[in-house]
Amino acid sequence: MFELEKTTILDRDIQTVFEIAESYPLFVSGYRDSQILNSTQFSQLVKINKRFFGFPFSWVGRAEKEKNKVIKWTQTSGPLKGLKATWLFQRIDEQMTRVKIVSQFEIKALLLSGFLETIVGCLFVKPTVEQILESLKISSQN
Repeated sequence: MFELEKTTILDRDIQTVFEIAESYPLFVSGYRDSQILNSTQFSQLVKINKRFFGFPFSWVGRAEKEKNKVIKWTQTSGPLKGLKATWLFQRIDEQMTRVKIVSQFEIKALLLSGFLETIVGCLFVKPTVEQILESLKISSQN
């Protein structure tokens, strides 16, 4: 199983940061024609379209939300179906928030699954998580 953990600190209050995060994937630069299919106070369904190395990919993700605490994403269809990404929000003080994204996925292959997970994780998952955090940071500064 591949696991990646990335953290950023934002100079915004936790409520504002969480509200921006709830607009995922709309705030992420580079996601073309992505959309929120359904959103409630406790859940969300999104479709994401993105190019990796010039090739188009799309996937659908479902989230469970706990206001100002956590958003738990699962890729329900797409190239990494089953991928989990937990977004954790922590109030540092009145105007600072820590956001940590923990992503996990597994490739069910008989041979070389650990090797394939590392390659896919480094080429696709790591840059995507970094892009999400950077876009969240930029959006929170506006």
